[in-house]
Amino acid sequence: MATQNSKKELSQDVRNQIIGAHLSGVSYRKISTMFDVPRSTVSDTVKRYKQTGAAEPVKRLEPKKSLTDRGKRALKRIIASNRRASLGEITAKINTTLGTTYHPDTVRSYIRDIGYRSCIACHKPLLTETHKEQRLKWCDDRKCYVRPENVRSSLHFLTAK
Repeated sequence: MATQNSKKELSQDVRNQIIGAHLSGVSYRKISTMFDVPRSTVSDTVKRYKQTGAAEPVKRLEPKKSLTDRGKRALKRIIASNRRASLGEITAKINTTLGTTYHPDTVRSYIRDIGYRSCIACHKPLLTETHKEQRLKWCDDRKCYVRPENVRSSLHFLTAK
């Protein structure tokens, strides 16, 4: 018995077996229990077979891209001019620039297509006066620090006087 996830498409084998079971006279309910698929899926598959003569669903078309190359270049310029602009600000600017009414989700999709990612800068801790003094002291202590690999050459340099 083939177990199918309700969110995934049926495999070609399962579709053909559903059609075969229907042609042999098995009821939709028995077919659905045999292949562990909903009864509506069985009826849709049989209906599609009766209408088109094929068990496969019709290929889905991709949605037409609404932003042209010119619009993508404008979007890049808007993002480059202010890297910290919010999605709402970018959407408003692109709509006024191109004279369109894009939804923010559409603009977000195009921003990702262009290659930009939403990255949040790392939080840098606030340095208090005490921290600044400690860091300065640490730097002053190591101002004349000699690396261990340079100790021999610096000793030679000191004794050569």
